[in-house]
Amino acid sequence: NKKEMSVSGNCVWDSDSKGLKIILQNKSAVPGILARLPESTDYITLLKMGTPAFLFENGTELLGKNIINAYENAANGIRFLFQKSIEELLFSWMGDEIGIIGTASSEEPVFFVSLKDEKQCRDVFSHIFSTLFVQQDVSAVVNGMRIPRIEFPEVIKALVRSFKVELSTPFYIIRDGYLYLSQSAEALASFTEEAKSGKLLVKTENWKTIARAVSPETSVFAYYTLDSRVPAFLKHNAALKAVLKDYGKGVVSVKLDGAQKLRFE
Repeated sequence: NKKEMSVSGNCVWDSDSKGLKIILQNKSAVPGILARLPESTDYITLLKMGTPAFLFENGTELLGKNIINAYENAANGIRFLFQKSIEELLFSWMGDEIGIIGTASSEEPVFFVSLKDEKQCRDVFSHIFSTLFVQQDVSAVVNGMRIPRIEFPEVIKALVRSFKVELSTPFYIIRDGYLYLSQSAEALASFTEEAKSGKLLVKTENWKTIARAVSPETSVFAYYTLDSRVPAFLKHNAALKAVLKDYGKGVVSVKLDGAQKLRFE
């Protein structure tokens, strides 16, 4: 109708890929990040289908040769620079939620990953900051909150730039089982302050209205507000964008049940 529109369905899937079968049989669960989103959230896209280590282990055959080579080069570089494997430096602490959040307070998005071991994450950050290759800049203060930034020495930037790659130097916050990263310290500060004060998206009538018919258990999830900006999954889908253009807010969810069945809403 003119006020709202909903579509849902169920299907049975199959695949010749053993790895993909293992991934898609990972039963959906409720993402913890949804209860932490500030009420100013414009959009969120998240994946909850297993840890990066699990996805890489079982999804290798689906990745192209270029991605595999890039991973191997990164793994070799990490071991050379930090004397640790990529599993120790990254996969050991990363949980099964990863995604991107946009808020009304900033044009810069916030990237996030859940932590299966927050202490290990903090230990890894301490380790890399103790080396000559990565620095921690703690000069940024927003509304009394100090927001650290990952920095690299100029010699490292110049070396990487010679390979036509620009190193990202994001601000970051580790809080309540999640690592948040953004190019904007203001975005992270606003995100944190709203969450601390209890101004959460799940408490708004808007969220309750939109999400009331959607199962909280999900593997792939997106919340969007078209009045602010077009979400990534719609930018290159003209047909879907044309259908949804008159419906300013919505959610998309894919749920897996572990028995080769899939529900979309």
